[in-house]
Amino acid sequence: MEALRILVKNMETKNELRIKHKKLRSEINREQREALSTEICSHILGSSLYQQAGMIYAYYPLGQEVSLLPLIRDALIHRKKIAFPKVHENEMDFYTVESLDEFKEGHFHVMEPFTDNRVVPGSDTLVLTPGVVFDMDGNRIGYGKGYYDRYLRRYSDLAAMGVAYEAQVEETFEAESGDVKMDYLVTELGIRKIGE
Repeated sequence: MEALRILVKNMETKNELRIKHKKLRSEINREQREALSTEICSHILGSSLYQQAGMIYAYYPLGQEVSLLPLIRDALIHRKKIAFPKVHENEMDFYTVESLDEFKEGHFHVMEPFTDNRVVPGSDTLVLTPGVVFDMDGNRIGYGKGYYDRYLRRYSDLAAMGVAYEAQVEETFEAESGDVKMDYLVTELGIRKIGE
């Protein structure tokens, strides 16, 4: 019974953090979001992690998320392999695209690739991971469906980089047993390697 009480308490805390940070994120106006997103993309583009990656897993921005569109355009221009998530029931897989025209609205109003080019990641894949809240220990709170956690457990040797505005970062919070930690966190202040 005590374990259940702690789990319920943690879920309430997680939901409270999610609500708080969605509100904080919504208070960043459009011009600020565009400027911060451009800064975040420039940090990623300038990193050896990006430059040495054989495959980039990105996401198509939804609502007030950090927009990776500058990075996506750069990757497509330079013919870097780039793939995006598509949800099938309880699982998610990634599919390569060669153009921003290869998307349609999918689950939860997220733009998903309509291509059939499903990829299996190699150890040189960099996963740019969206979320609502991150902490300095690499913990992540997403939207509550667990797709990224399940995917990153399936392919545990991938480098996962949380992508967020600095306003989405907490010092620390308690993670759940099924949560997968990020290896890196990027905000407008730069890239942090978790654990350093």
